Amino acid sequence: MDRAAKFCFLSFVLLALMTSQAAGANTQGLYWGLKVGDRLDYVFVAHSNITYSAASLNERVYIIVNGMPMLPDIVTMASEAMSYNTTAYWANGSLMAFGGMTGPSLLMFVAIGNWPLLKNLMFVDLPPEYEMVDDSSLWGIRGGISLGNAQANMSFLFSKSDGGTYRYYVDVHDLATGDEILHNEFSRVTQGISTTVLVSVSIISGEIIVAALLIKRYRH
Repeated sequence: MDRAAKFCFLSFVLLALMTSQAAGANTQGLYWGLKVGDRLDYVFVAHSNITYSAASLNERVYIIVNGMPMLPDIVTMASEAMSYNTTAYWANGSLMAFGGMTGPSLLMFVAIGNWPLLKNLMFVDLPPEYEMVDDSSLWGIRGGISLGNAQANMSFLFSKSDGGTYRYYVDVHDLATGDEILHNEFSRVTQGISTTVLVSVSIISGEIIVAALLIKRYRH
């Protein structure tokens, strides 16, 4: 797996979409921690130092869970324990329309209750540059690799209490100058308190495009 493929590993794994069905638990201890109608709040700040995609945005956003997929009695694929069945809104209630570019982060949630199983399903081939995060409240991965003259660091964390995305973070900086190129993050708001976050729409879009190409390559 080359460096570009490793950097896009998360997006490649997390692109599978779920079909909305009836909710349920399974015999492996997995269950949905969220329910239909639940609302998750985030801070969405966009910033980029790339001239052609420079952006600056600082907004509160939220998602609403539309439906809960049915968990099979025996989950054998990561896509069976993941869902994008949510809708994202700006703080004023207007619909967010980014053509799905926020899907790998803001819109996603996973089943909870059996984290070792989820690790084997979602991150069994985790590149050595990434490590698992598994503490009392958070679960996911983090790591970083060199991409030519740049260093790219990423983390993707979920809340153990409900399975919703807690933090999606990407930071890219120039190794020679130390200058920041992109710093991207969705951060969950808890009890009205949020951390400072930076998000770049351009890199999320780029990850999805590369991931789609990887999927096509691996299918052949």
